[in-house]
Amino acid sequence: MNVHEIANYNSSRDYARLAELAKTHSVLCIVDYQGFRDVAKTIYSLWEIDESWQVGARGIGYVCASSKEDFIKRCESVNLEFIAPPGDSIVSTGQHD
Repeated sequence: MNVHEIANYNSSRDYARLAELAKTHSVLCIVDYQGFRDVAKTIYSLWEIDESWQVGARGIGYVCASSKEDFIKRCESVNLEFIAPPGDSIVSTGQHD
C-alpha cells in the first residue's frame, strides 16, 4: 500500500493573516501541485522598502509575490491552506471549507 494523501489537518485560508504571520514565522502550507497536495513553507524578505512573499519546498516555487494583494491572489490560485504556528489565535477552518 502507498499512502500519499495529506491528512485532514486543521488549517486556514485566511491569506491576509498568512501574509502577516509570514513576517515573523516560516509557516507550514499545503498547496495543489500536479493533481496532488504538497507541503511547503513561507519565506518573507524585506529589503529597504521592497517586500517579497514566497511559498516553496525542495526548489519548487509555488507562490512568489511582491505585494500583499498579489500574494493573496497567488495563494488562491494554488488552493493554499496553512497550519498556524502554536499559540496563534486564528480560527482553523479545516481542509474542506
